[in-house]
Amino acid sequence: MANDLPPSVVRRRFTTEAGPLAALYSPPTPGAPERGASVILVSGYLGWKEDFLPVLPLLAEGGYHAYAYDHRGQHESPGPAGPEAYTLDTLAADLAQIVQQVSCPQSVHLVGLCMGASVARLAAARSVEKVRTLTLVAATLGTSLTQRLQLRAAATASRFVEPKSVARAVLAHWDRPSPRRGAAAGPDQGTQARLPGTSADHLLGLARSWPRAEHRQHKAVLPGVPALLIHGAKDSLYSADQYVRAAEVLEAPIVALPRAGHCVHLHQPRAFTQTLLNFWRGLDG
Repeated sequence: MANDLPPSVVRRRFTTEAGPLAALYSPPTPGAPERGASVILVSGYLGWKEDFLPVLPLLAEGGYHAYAYDHRGQHESPGPAGPEAYTLDTLAADLAQIVQQVSCPQSVHLVGLCMGASVARLAAARSVEKVRTLTLVAATLGTSLTQRLQLRAAATASRFVEPKSVARAVLAHWDRPSPRRGAAAGPDQGTQARLPGTSADHLLGLARSWPRAEHRQHKAVLPGVPALLIHGAKDSLYSADQYVRAAEVLEAPIVALPRAGHCVHLHQPRAFTQTLLNFWRGLDG
């Protein structure tokens, strides 16, 4: 999948203090209204930039400069040695540097998926004058009990078992359909392909640091940064009540897309993109 790009998507590379980060970019479609803004899509723990391939061209059709990238040590982005180099803070520092390098750095919409939402919140605090909006996708204000148990088990098991084998086991249970909500389509068939290029230090460091950083996700919403929360109605990681509570704290509208699980951007890419466009255009009047 990584080598099969739509014609409207090209490869880019961002420069950070930790090293280069591989990215994908869709410029505004010719004839589309130029919005004068960039969108940065931030992937989750077991994700990669290609997760957003269904969304990038749709955002470009809406007139936005659309980007997705691999975190340090993830898929096609090299990273430092040692699990201590992989925390929410270090990933947020990378994202804050990326904000400075996009086509429209003065007006940036951050869209973070699951763990990527936590990274986006921290990065927005570093670049609050440039961040126009913040969208949390399939994320609340901390890890769920299921996630904490899985991540802690993965961190422990990684001391004795090859970390990528542990990650595959976590991935197999990451988005199981909930019997109470019915079955939801799983991630795309390229899901397992994301792991061979991701460093063991990345997987282990974030498995340790993400649950520990949970308490910081309960801080107040960033002043002057409108927020939105999107999730799948059949998400198996968080309950509807958890999403509602997060939206109340964020003082944000909440949208639950039907027939979608945790990977809502893959299950319902057009509805997902239209939700973003409606949110941004509403703020622009």
